[in-house]
Amino acid sequence: MEEYITSYFAAFISACIISYFRIYSSDKFHNYFFLIVVDWFLVLNCIIYGCISIGLLYLLKDNVVSIPVNNTQLNHYLYPIGIGIITKGVADVNFFNVKTDGFSIPIGLKTFTQPLDKFFEEKFDGVCFEKSKVYMEAYLVRYRHELLTNYRNDILRFKAAIILKLNSFHPDKKKTGEFESSLNFTKAISVDETLVLVLREFGPTIFNSIFPL
Repeated sequence: MEEYITSYFAAFISACIISYFRIYSSDKFHNYFFLIVVDWFLVLNCIIYGCISIGLLYLLKDNVVSIPVNNTQLNHYLYPIGIGIITKGVADVNFFNVKTDGFSIPIGLKTFTQPLDKFFEEKFDGVCFEKSKVYMEAYLVRYRHELLTNYRNDILRFKAAIILKLNSFHPDKKKTGEFESSLNFTKAISVDETLVLVLREFGPTIFNSIFPL
Protein backbone atom coordinates (compact mmCIF):
# COMPACT_ATOMS: atom_id res chain seq x y z
CA MET A 1 0.00 0.00 0.00
CA GLU A 2 2.82 2.37 0.88
CA GLU A 3 4.45 1.74 -2.51
CA TYR A 4 1.25 2.74 -4.30
CA ILE A 5 1.01 5.95 -2.27
CA THR A 6 4.62 6.90 -3.03
CA SER A 7 4.05 6.13 -6.73
CA TYR A 8 1.03 8.40 -6.88
CA PHE A 9 2.92 11.09 -4.97
CA ALA A 10 5.85 10.86 -7.41
CA ALA A 11 3.47 11.21 -10.37
CA PHE A 12 1.70 14.13 -8.69
CA ILE A 13 4.89 16.05 -7.89
CA SER A 14 6.45 15.53 -11.32
CA ALA A 15 3.23 16.68 -13.05
CA CYS A 16 3.12 19.76 -10.81
CA ILE A 17 6.73 20.62 -11.66
CA ILE A 18 6.14 20.21 -15.40
CA SER A 19 2.97 22.31 -15.23
CA TYR A 20 4.82 25.02 -13.30
CA PHE A 21 7.74 25.02 -15.76
CA ARG A 22 5.35 25.08 -18.74
CA ILE A 23 3.86 28.38 -17.55
CA TYR A 24 7.31 29.75 -16.61
CA SER A 25 8.76 29.01 -20.05
CA SER A 26 5.73 30.07 -22.11
CA ASP A 27 6.23 32.93 -24.57
CA LYS A 28 3.26 34.79 -23.15
CA PHE A 29 4.03 34.63 -19.42
CA HIS A 30 7.79 34.12 -19.09
CA ASN A 31 8.66 37.80 -18.75
CA TYR A 32 5.69 38.38 -16.44
CA PHE A 33 6.28 35.23 -14.39
CA PHE A 34 7.68 37.20 -11.44
CA LEU A 35 4.19 38.67 -11.03
CA ILE A 36 2.42 35.28 -10.77
CA VAL A 37 5.17 33.14 -9.22
CA VAL A 38 3.27 32.73 -5.94
CA ASP A 39 -0.23 33.36 -7.22
CA TRP A 40 -2.79 30.80 -6.04
CA PHE A 41 -4.13 30.34 -9.59
CA LEU A 42 -0.71 29.04 -10.61
CA VAL A 43 -0.69 26.70 -7.61
CA LEU A 44 -4.20 25.49 -8.46
CA ASN A 45 -3.20 24.88 -12.08
CA CYS A 46 -0.30 22.70 -10.92
CA ILE A 47 -2.48 20.79 -8.45
CA ILE A 48 -5.12 20.03 -11.09
CA TYR A 49 -2.55 18.56 -13.49
CA GLY A 50 -1.03 16.69 -10.55
CA CYS A 51 -4.43 15.12 -9.87
CA ILE A 52 -4.83 14.27 -13.56
CA SER A 53 -1.48 12.44 -13.39
CA ILE A 54 -2.74 10.38 -10.43
CA GLY A 55 -5.82 9.35 -12.41
CA LEU A 56 -3.65 8.56 -15.44
CA LEU A 57 -1.30 6.43 -13.34
CA TYR A 58 -4.26 4.60 -11.81
CA LEU A 59 -5.64 3.77 -15.27
CA LEU A 60 -2.34 2.78 -16.87
CA LYS A 61 -0.39 0.97 -14.19
CA ASP A 62 -2.41 -2.24 -14.01
CA ASN A 63 -4.09 -2.20 -17.40
CA VAL A 64 -1.24 -1.15 -19.70
CA VAL A 65 2.12 -1.51 -17.97
CA SER A 66 2.81 -3.81 -15.06
CA ILE A 67 5.53 -3.10 -12.52
CA PRO A 68 7.18 -6.31 -11.26
CA VAL A 69 7.40 -6.67 -7.50
CA ASN A 70 11.14 -7.33 -7.65
CA ASN A 71 11.95 -4.06 -9.45
CA THR A 72 14.66 -1.91 -7.98
CA GLN A 73 13.63 1.08 -5.90
CA LEU A 74 14.74 3.43 -8.67
CA ASN A 75 12.65 1.68 -11.32
CA HIS A 76 9.68 1.76 -8.97
CA TYR A 77 9.72 5.58 -9.16
CA LEU A 78 10.73 6.03 -12.80
CA TYR A 79 7.38 4.93 -14.23
CA PRO A 80 5.13 7.22 -12.12
CA ILE A 81 7.57 10.11 -12.66
CA GLY A 82 7.35 9.44 -16.40
CA ILE A 83 3.56 9.47 -16.19
CA GLY A 84 3.70 12.82 -14.41
CA ILE A 85 6.02 14.25 -17.07
CA ILE A 86 3.79 13.24 -19.99
CA THR A 87 0.49 14.15 -18.27
CA LYS A 88 0.14 17.49 -20.06
CA GLY A 89 0.90 15.91 -23.42
CA VAL A 90 -1.62 13.12 -22.87
CA ALA A 91 -4.22 15.61 -21.63
CA ASP A 92 -3.85 17.50 -24.93
CA VAL A 93 -4.56 14.42 -27.08
CA ASN A 94 -6.91 15.47 -29.87
CA PHE A 95 -8.35 12.93 -32.31
CA PHE A 96 -10.09 15.35 -34.67
CA ASN A 97 -11.85 18.73 -34.79
CA VAL A 98 -15.50 19.50 -35.39
CA LYS A 99 -16.09 22.85 -37.08
CA THR A 100 -19.37 24.64 -36.45
CA ASP A 101 -20.39 28.30 -36.83
CA GLY A 102 -16.79 29.36 -37.35
CA PHE A 103 -15.55 27.54 -34.26
CA SER A 104 -13.33 24.48 -34.12
CA ILE A 105 -14.12 22.05 -31.29
CA PRO A 106 -11.42 19.46 -30.45
CA ILE A 107 -12.63 15.92 -29.87
CA GLY A 108 -10.49 13.96 -27.44
CA LEU A 109 -9.05 14.61 -24.02
CA LYS A 110 -8.36 18.14 -25.19
CA THR A 111 -12.14 18.67 -25.22
CA PHE A 112 -11.87 18.96 -21.44
CA THR A 113 -8.42 20.45 -20.98
CA GLN A 114 -8.73 23.24 -23.57
CA PRO A 115 -11.41 25.15 -21.57
CA LEU A 116 -9.33 24.54 -18.44
CA ASP A 117 -6.20 26.01 -20.01
CA LYS A 118 -8.19 28.94 -21.41
CA PHE A 119 -9.66 29.63 -17.96
CA PHE A 120 -6.21 29.76 -16.33
CA GLU A 121 -4.72 31.80 -19.18
CA GLU A 122 -7.42 34.43 -18.66
CA LYS A 123 -6.78 34.43 -14.91
CA PHE A 124 -3.02 34.80 -15.44
CA ASP A 125 -3.67 37.68 -17.84
CA GLY A 126 -5.81 39.41 -15.23
CA VAL A 127 -3.29 38.91 -12.43
CA CYS A 128 -0.40 40.14 -14.61
CA PHE A 129 -2.39 43.21 -15.65
CA GLU A 130 -3.31 44.21 -12.10
CA LYS A 131 0.09 43.49 -10.55
CA SER A 132 2.01 45.12 -13.40
CA LYS A 133 0.11 48.38 -12.82
CA VAL A 134 1.27 48.40 -9.20
CA TYR A 135 4.81 47.37 -10.16
CA MET A 136 5.08 50.06 -12.85
CA GLU A 137 3.69 52.96 -10.84
CA ALA A 138 6.98 54.22 -9.38
CA TYR A 139 8.79 53.78 -12.72
CA LEU A 140 6.17 55.74 -14.63
CA VAL A 141 6.30 58.65 -12.19
CA ARG A 142 10.08 58.89 -12.42
CA TYR A 143 10.44 58.49 -16.18
CA ARG A 144 7.56 60.78 -17.08
CA HIS A 145 9.50 63.42 -15.18
CA GLU A 146 12.74 62.40 -16.88
CA LEU A 147 11.13 62.70 -20.31
CA LEU A 148 10.22 66.32 -19.51
CA THR A 149 13.51 67.33 -17.90
CA ASN A 150 16.24 65.31 -19.64
CA TYR A 151 14.63 64.83 -23.06
CA ARG A 152 12.49 68.00 -23.28
CA ASN A 153 9.39 65.90 -23.89
CA ASP A 154 10.92 64.37 -27.02
CA ILE A 155 9.69 60.78 -27.03
CA LEU A 156 11.85 59.89 -30.04
CA ARG A 157 15.04 60.83 -28.17
CA PHE A 158 13.78 58.94 -25.14
CA LYS A 159 13.17 55.78 -27.18
CA ALA A 160 16.53 56.11 -28.93
CA ALA A 161 18.23 56.20 -25.51
CA ILE A 162 16.33 53.05 -24.52
CA ILE A 163 17.59 51.21 -27.62
CA LEU A 164 21.17 52.23 -26.81
CA LYS A 165 20.79 50.82 -23.31
CA LEU A 166 19.15 47.67 -24.63
CA ASN A 167 22.12 47.08 -26.92
CA SER A 168 24.40 47.47 -23.90
CA PHE A 169 22.51 45.22 -21.50
CA HIS A 170 20.92 42.61 -23.76
CA PRO A 171 23.20 40.05 -25.48
CA ASP A 172 20.87 39.36 -28.41
CA LYS A 173 21.33 42.29 -30.76
CA LYS A 174 19.00 40.72 -33.30
CA LYS A 175 16.18 40.76 -30.76
CA THR A 176 16.80 44.40 -29.83
CA GLY A 177 16.85 45.30 -33.53
CA GLU A 178 13.54 43.54 -34.10
CA PHE A 179 12.10 45.29 -31.05
CA GLU A 180 13.28 48.69 -32.29
CA SER A 181 11.61 48.20 -35.67
CA SER A 182 8.45 46.59 -34.28
CA LEU A 183 5.15 48.33 -34.97
CA ASN A 184 4.24 48.61 -31.29
CA PHE A 185 7.51 50.31 -30.33
CA THR A 186 7.48 52.56 -33.39
CA LYS A 187 3.93 53.72 -32.65
CA ALA A 188 4.47 54.24 -28.90
CA ILE A 189 3.96 57.92 -28.10
CA SER A 190 4.23 57.94 -24.31
CA VAL A 191 6.50 56.83 -21.51
CA ASP A 192 3.76 54.51 -20.24
CA GLU A 193 3.48 52.59 -23.52
CA THR A 194 7.24 52.41 -23.98
CA LEU A 195 8.03 51.07 -20.52
CA VAL A 196 5.27 48.47 -20.69
CA LEU A 197 6.63 47.23 -24.03
CA VAL A 198 10.17 46.87 -22.65
CA LEU A 199 8.98 44.94 -19.60
CA ARG A 200 6.75 42.66 -21.67
CA GLU A 201 9.45 41.90 -24.22
CA PHE A 202 12.59 41.67 -22.05
CA GLY A 203 11.48 40.90 -18.50
CA PRO A 204 12.27 42.49 -15.13
CA THR A 205 16.06 41.99 -15.08
CA ILE A 206 16.72 43.94 -18.29
CA PHE A 207 13.94 46.37 -17.42
CA ASN A 208 15.54 47.26 -14.07
CA SER A 209 18.92 47.65 -15.73
CA ILE A 210 17.55 50.18 -18.20
CA PHE A 211 15.19 51.94 -15.81
CA PRO A 212 16.80 52.06 -12.35
CA LEU A 213 14.80 53.73 -9.60
